[in-house]
Amino acid sequence: MARKYWAVICGILAFAWTGDATTYYVSMTGDDTNDGKSAATAFRTVAKGFATIHDKSRRDELIIGAGHYTVTKVLSFAGEYSNTEPDVARGETGNPEDVVIDAEGKCNILNTTRGVLVSGITFLNGVSTAGLTAGGVRTGNAENANYLSVVSNCVISSCTCTNKNASAAAFVGPSGLLVDCVITNCTVEANSCGTVTLNSGAIVSNCMIAANISHHESGTSGIYGYQGARNAQVINCRILRNAAPYAAAALQVTNLERCEIAGNVATADLHNGAAVYHNYGSTAFCATNCLFEANTNLCWEGCGAAIYISHADTVTNEVIDCRFVGNVASNTAGAVQCTVGGETSLVRFSRCRFAQNRAQNGGAFCCSGLGYIDFTDCSFEGNEATEQGGALQQTDQVNLSMTGCRLEGNHAGDSGGGISFQQRHSGADFAATNCVFASNTAVNYGGGAAVDSINVKDGEDNNTTYPLYPLYGAFYSCIFTNNLATKGGGGFWLRENKKRPASVQNRPLTFRNCLFARNTVTGTAQYDAGGGLYLVSYAYPEIDACTITDNDTKWGGAGLYHRWYIVLRNTIVANNRQNGVLNSSNDDWFRSGSGVTVSNCCAWSLPKNADAKPLFTGSTHSFSANPFFADFAAGDYTLLSLSPCRNAGTYQEWMDGATDLTGNARIFGEKVDMGCYERVYQLGTILQVH
Repeated sequence: MARKYWAVICGILAFAWTGDATTYYVSMTGDDTNDGKSAATAFRTVAKGFATIHDKSRRDELIIGAGHYTVTKVLSFAGEYSNTEPDVARGETGNPEDVVIDAEGKCNILNTTRGVLVSGITFLNGVSTAGLTAGGVRTGNAENANYLSVVSNCVISSCTCTNKNASAAAFVGPSGLLVDCVITNCTVEANSCGTVTLNSGAIVSNCMIAANISHHESGTSGIYGYQGARNAQVINCRILRNAAPYAAAALQVTNLERCEIAGNVATADLHNGAAVYHNYGSTAFCATNCLFEANTNLCWEGCGAAIYISHADTVTNEVIDCRFVGNVASNTAGAVQCTVGGETSLVRFSRCRFAQNRAQNGGAFCCSGLGYIDFTDCSFEGNEATEQGGALQQTDQVNLSMTGCRLEGNHAGDSGGGISFQQRHSGADFAATNCVFASNTAVNYGGGAAVDSINVKDGEDNNTTYPLYPLYGAFYSCIFTNNLATKGGGGFWLRENKKRPASVQNRPLTFRNCLFARNTVTGTAQYDAGGGLYLVSYAYPEIDACTITDNDTKWGGAGLYHRWYIVLRNTIVANNRQNGVLNSSNDDWFRSGSGVTVSNCCAWSLPKNADAKPLFTGSTHSFSANPFFADFAAGDYTLLSLSPCRNAGTYQEWMDGATDLTGNARIFGEKVDMGCYERVYQLGTILQVH
């Protein structure tokens, strides 16, 4: 609804008078006994000036000369029902620093409604006196939302809110607009209010809201959306260096567009969302093309320094083309925390960048609860978690999907340098498609990604155990490269000790068309293994049409280490390293335990463990041979024409219409090739000579 007003706004801010109108003047040298109709006969007080033009049938203009004016009761200003020829109150010079209206802490300063424009004025030291008011300026028209009330090019400073559902600086109601204003040094002392409070249909545009503070745990030093403020919009604003117990920049605001939200701080214990917090009923949240930078959540259990979204309703929340840089949370989610309560709720991130964010868990992002989280074409770079999930952490029953994303250079102090999964409830799904996990590091396990589904102790519940459930999910056409871990799983690490019920045996953790290359495990202890993958599972993880090569460990199993149940099909495990030495004995594959199914696979060095070698060599259409990659030294792991892995795979239904890792048809020629790349060649022209 608000967007239709933009043409009208431009007209208001640059209108020309037509018809009959009266101009009145106020100056420091005037007198309220004057008629106010010229600079020479100006009024002395702004109270007299506003009283003269308020709620008249004609269209009037009030010009206020330079000076510092004081008021002891609220000023009121209502014009005609017009968007093209409003009543106007403006500072004479156009510089708001020249015209100051000071309430001296005695009252709120100005209430405006329908068909007015206020500009070029500083409002100072106002205090809200009741709900739905503002210490500085209230603008908007609850009576008729079709007629605008505009405050433009003003400064609102050192104002205070002491009432619930009010505002320290500005309350922007239906059809109210706050444009090109600076709002600073204001204080919030009450709940359910903010430095700026929005009602439904309000617009705040091109404003700077900076260095404000909230002392109340349910108030924001930034922008508050009253009752969810449906259809309200915050556009092209800078919300900087505000401090509050939580939600220092925005609380219950539904639409943010082209905003810079930076340097805001949450200060209280047990609160989430240092900058932006949204959990209002069925009202969806949307942020587009915004920068969230250097926001900090100091709360000892604080989550989400940039954004905290919590929903229990069926809504779709959108975060589009946003950047999250250098945000810090003391607990989880350096940038964004999503706690989704509704099973059909969705939070969707598109083309977002997360860089240099930090937290204890989930350096950039953490999700919990129910519902769905989707990332499309997003990047995660240089994020850090002191414990788990350098870039992301997924917990509980949230269904997380990632498409076309890149996780690079992230770090975890424990496990999951790129992403960490901890499944405390059954039923969660994960899917990564066409994603890259590169140069991520973990001090312990899973440089690229880690899944922990083993039973753990709950120290807060009489030390009883509760299960971490298996992850139901898949990695399709993903690349794991140059990741590093100390103890296991340079590329990927999985630990599951719970055998899946028969009802979900057909939903294994699956890898298809994936490349694991140049990943490293640096530890030297026994079982510091799995440079490419480390899998300990009773849940039959399935590896199909993957290439596992050029990985390195000190101990062994440089390509693949697995214990217990696994399905390996159409996969190349070859040319991995032990202590940097290529094709040393037993460096490709280490297998321990039973329950292994292998078909149509290639391993240059046979699996370590004597009991594993017969199982591999006796499996269906598997062999030990050089796969002959096109240019191994340069990282080109496609197959040469002489490779024994060509046309050596076995057909699976998922291959129909599917593509390989580079986007070529998954089946080209007689049969599918082994590995993640299908060899495709140009068909020549047949010449028949007679």
